[in-house]
Amino acid sequence: RAQYGRLTAEAATRAANEILPPGNYMQMEDIRAVDMAAGPAVCIQHSLLRPRRGSRLMVGAAPVPDDDWSQAAVQSIITALNSHVQHLFTGDSGE
Repeated sequence: RAQYGRLTAEAATRAANEILPPGNYMQMEDIRAVDMAAGPAVCIQHSLLRPRRGSRLMVGAAPVPDDDWSQAAVQSIITALNSHVQHLFTGDSGE
């Protein structure tokens, strides 16, 4: 089911790459539908490739509102980025 949001997630990943600091690059590795008690959710895993600091795993998840898998996929990416944005723009490795 999460495949419904895959194309949207790939487009959102490309858009996110446009605003990342030079040399940083996100690559979507996996997208999954997860059945939770309150309803379905989308979970997306990215690799964040960073110059001179190697790669970092990023995972984001979001509930599926009104059967809108695309919206959940984009929100998952935003969730993953939010947890790393400070380290991206300050140069802090966050390790």
